[in-house]
Amino acid sequence: MLNNITNFFSLIAGRRIKKTLEPTDIIAVGTKQSKALGDYKPTAIQFSDLQAQLSGGGGNATVEILYADLLVLQQAGTLSPGATYHITDEDIWVSAFNESEINLNAIRKQRVLESTVYDNYDVFNAYETSPSIGDRVYWGCKLWENVNGNLGIALNDSELNSEWTLVPLSDNTVYVDKYYRVDYDFLEDFIIKQYDARGNIITNIFVNYTDIQSVNITDWECEKIKNNDCHGIFNNLYYYGVIYNTNKGIIAGNWCDDDTIEFNSNNGDIYNNYCYTINNNTNLGEISNNYCDYIEYNSNLYSITDNICGDIEYNSNSGYITANGTTLISNCDIKQNNNLGDIINNKVTSTITNNSNLSSISTNECQTIKNNSNNGAIANNKPTVTQINNNSNNGAIDRCANTGSITYNRNNGRIYGLTFTTVTDITNNINNGEISINVVGPITDTVVNK
Repeated sequence: MLNNITNFFSLIAGRRIKKTLEPTDIIAVGTKQSKALGDYKPTAIQFSDLQAQLSGGGGNATVEILYADLLVLQQAGTLSPGATYHITDEDIWVSAFNESEINLNAIRKQRVLESTVYDNYDVFNAYETSPSIGDRVYWGCKLWENVNGNLGIALNDSELNSEWTLVPLSDNTVYVDKYYRVDYDFLEDFIIKQYDARGNIITNIFVNYTDIQSVNITDWECEKIKNNDCHGIFNNLYYYGVIYNTNKGIIAGNWCDDDTIEFNSNNGDIYNNYCYTINNNTNLGEISNNYCDYIEYNSNLYSITDNICGDIEYNSNSGYITANGTTLISNCDIKQNNNLGDIINNKVTSTITNNSNLSSISTNECQTIKNNSNNGAIANNKPTVTQINNNSNNGAIDRCANTGSITYNRNNGRIYGLTFTTVTDITNNINNGEISINVVGPITDTVVNK
């Protein structure tokens, strides 16, 4: 580079003297030649490598660098193997595996809500009414303060509207800097997974088709979130806890003020529930918008959604359990069903239990539907104080409105369209045909072959 003093003065005269070196800048050095004692040949060193050595740790020192500059080094194959690089505009520390590869394992510094926030404040929720000016809520792993005494709305999973103002991230009473292990795709500049000290693993996704990343809004320092492996846990009311869930969805928007969300395994979301317990579910769909005591031990490929009821438990189905008990909560059990169809739109004050069917149990308004095994539907029934009980059929029990019982039937046809005006039983029938429309009075111990 500088072969003589004349070149050096030429740089000064040309005002080509730098005050700040870039990581890719090259500095001239003289390298001793082994064969010629006392003789040196001209060579150069990249500033990032020199900085690593002068920092006192050789290749293990930390180099402060912007992402764009580190990308230049990586693409040029001039990384310093073993060196640690602090990507200052991302607050991520990575290490060089060799001259052109960055290790996947990295460390991230993140500004998050301090743990006591989750004990001292509530989550923002659209059902809350009339906040006072100055009230605070958390949303999107940030704290917000009410401006005008109006509720406002959530713009997305990270931000509230202008009725709320963000408490500055510089407020050290509610925010804290934390360090988390991450799997970091350097070339894509994307965090794949983030881990915390309480056993939570969040696989990063873009939430609800936005540019919001789930690792950025997960409530990392809530001490009631433990041992979960999912796509995000945020914007929940954590009176008790969210623990031991394994799912490929998000856990968000839930109010579980009496118990925990725990032991779930599903490929969908656990979302917007207000309930006693949601636990031990295995499903490929969603558990969402429920308001009930228990939803537990279900295994299904679709959704358990929109329920306002008591217990929904021990179900195994490839259909939906949805919109049940839309007016009542007490004594509304849907449990121990095994079906490939739907259990939908039921309004029950008792139980729908022990059913095994390949079709639907749907739109029922009754006290009990239980112990059925069928390949057809039990649908559109509207008895108020009755049972549909212990049926085994390949057809439907359909559109019944009665105040008596339909019990112990085995049929390949239908019990269909019945409207009873008095207390009436249909009991102990074995038939291959239909017991159908507008029958009034008891039908007992009947064998029908169409």
